[in-house]
Amino acid sequence: MLTIGICDDQVEIIDDLVERLENWAAIQGIPLQVRTYTRGLDLLEDYQGIDLLFLDMKMPGGDGGPIAREIKREDPLLPIVFITAFTQYMRMALDIHAFGFLDKPIAQKAIDDMMSDFLHYQGAQGGEALPFKTKDGLRMIYPKDILYFERQHRAIYLVMSAERFWINIPTLSAVMDQMADHGFYQIHRSYIISLKHIVRIQRETVLLENGTSLPLAKGRAAEFRQVYMGQMEKGW
Repeated sequence: MLTIGICDDQVEIIDDLVERLENWAAIQGIPLQVRTYTRGLDLLEDYQGIDLLFLDMKMPGGDGGPIAREIKREDPLLPIVFITAFTQYMRMALDIHAFGFLDKPIAQKAIDDMMSDFLHYQGAQGGEALPFKTKDGLRMIYPKDILYFERQHRAIYLVMSAERFWINIPTLSAVMDQMADHGFYQIHRSYIISLKHIVRIQRETVLLENGTSLPLAKGRAAEFRQVYMGQMEKGW
């Protein structure tokens, strides 16, 4: 799921941008959630979890520049696209390291090009997002965000730092077919873990960075340690 934030005091601009983003997402087959705000102060209270932000540079009650600076202090990696018809604001946006600019009126091609650039940026930051079928529909998940996969009562669950959910994959073997090239290893008949999130390998368990301790099968321990050390030598 890709979460987009839009902050503009003009509702008609928001509606137009939402429509163009939904057009792009439908063509790309990417699940999309859009959060909209007409006041910068409302955005400041609710920007957590946004993947890409579209922000108007000039709004009543708070210009986009100071709002962007405040957000960047807390989340320096959040890409911000400035919506502006005023060329004089572009210097400020460059100082804030804006991800891009959209000039009003907004064209569909401008959105398509911007979102293509954003997908390339996301790929460079954390690898390509992978599709997983869940009870709530298709979700796009980055391998870097996955801690481990768990088999429980013939069902497979994907576990991240803040959530755990069922995925429509029949076996852990099928999971490994999909995840082997992304730094994952099956340490037990019930668990596949991300090598990136390991804190400590003990005799019979593996400790992950979120504090979870998972069992390490004796028959897999020697090979697992070799794979892990090899990955460390190559780098993540």
